[in-house]
Amino acid sequence: MASHRVVIHIKPKAKPRPRFSRRGRAYTPQAAHDYESAIKEAWRDSNGPTFERPVHVSVTFRKNKINVFVKEMTPDTKSALTGDVDNYLKALFDGLQGEDGAFVNDRQIHDISARKA
Repeated sequence: MASHRVVIHIKPKAKPRPRFSRRGRAYTPQAAHDYESAIKEAWRDSNGPTFERPVHVSVTFRKNKINVFVKEMTPDTKSALTGDVDNYLKALFDGLQGEDGAFVNDRQIHDISARKA
């Protein structure tokens, strides 16, 4: 089985809620797009493959970096981060998906282990 590990040196950010224009149209803030692009660039720079089969993702969010592993880790209940882990994951997975990302579509993820440290 193929696997890959990368440490992304960026402060974790939670996926923001959609914003609405004056005309009522929903949009994602530019800062969220920039964050997702930085994650994708870090994956590419690490020579990470694009998996095409189901994957397991294990993630540890730290104050100034994100560790992405393929094995489960022991959960830690203490954290300097205040956002919901699922929102951190949503932003991370949106940044990792695509033809040149870690996986083509985040529907491929069958198992997740994530924690804030």
